[in-house]
Amino acid sequence: MYVNPSNKECGIYQYGMRVYKSLEQWLHKWSDWELVYVENYTDVQKHINDINEHKPDVILYSYHPTATPFADGYMGNADKDILHIGITHEQEQCIIDNPASPHNWYGGSLFPYWIGHDPTIVINRDNCFNATRPILRSQWREKSGDDKRITFGNSGFGFRRKLHADITKSIIAEFDEAVIRFNMPPSHFGDKQLHEASQIAEECRRIVSNSGKREIELRVTHNLLETEEEIVDWLYDNDVNIYFFEQQHVPSHMRGVSSSPDNALSTRRPLIVNRCSMMRHLNPIFGAYGVDGNIKELLERQQRYNTPQLVYNEWSAERTAGEYYNIIRNILNKK
Repeated sequence: MYVNPSNKECGIYQYGMRVYKSLEQWLHKWSDWELVYVENYTDVQKHINDINEHKPDVILYSYHPTATPFADGYMGNADKDILHIGITHEQEQCIIDNPASPHNWYGGSLFPYWIGHDPTIVINRDNCFNATRPILRSQWREKSGDDKRITFGNSGFGFRRKLHADITKSIIAEFDEAVIRFNMPPSHFGDKQLHEASQIAEECRRIVSNSGKREIELRVTHNLLETEEEIVDWLYDNDVNIYFFEQQHVPSHMRGVSSSPDNALSTRRPLIVNRCSMMRHLNPIFGAYGVDGNIKELLERQQRYNTPQLVYNEWSAERTAGEYYNIIRNILNKK
């Protein structure tokens, strides 16, 4: 049984759905296990009812203390005949190193087993595992329309820590003609009424206006793209996908990696990211803006080595599902 958060305006829901779809599509290749999908937010009794209805041998929890607090209420009296595995949206080195640490706000000891998707994590406990980040397979297509200007963009919740203003300034600094597209939907837990996203959009408009470059155009939308397929299709209309994140004011090993660029990787378009802990899984592959080069230099390097296609080939949903199968099978064989 796979349990995902029930709020769709949430990154944990979206990433959890990506993992689930990977298992749904590919798990049958290795086993005849039946996969059941349910959603939950705060309802412990619903979780108990789901268990009674489906009678699972294994439960995978797409977990975050904010998005799935029902799990905190349930695990204290969990059915010990069932294998409970937490999937971490923000896998942190401190969970692996010391689950009882007072700095560990995530709940490292909540589940007897954990699976994460951060290739930078060093696994040093036998109840923690790493799996490949699953990238949705998609039919490649050209950008829509006949606008010849280079188009940059990203899709994700509109928080200031995502540095949309810095992205806008960076593009203006190198290009006289460009389209900048931001899709900043409402966030259930962070900006449901779009107050922050609207302020960011207005700031970016001022930056473009003050630049004096009339062939720089900003396009901001706030509609929720509910499925991965919708997000990827929207990102295909960018020539370059670009994501920045501010450096966290905590040690880098205490925060997870950003999942927003994962859908951009499905397009096999060039990807520009900055140097920060949230992008630490991408910096060694794609480089870091301002450290390893400017936008044009990074684009040239990615084109030369065909970097987006190489990552697309390596981070496949099929590979993720195979790793989950091996992890679960090996745990069950030890019980």
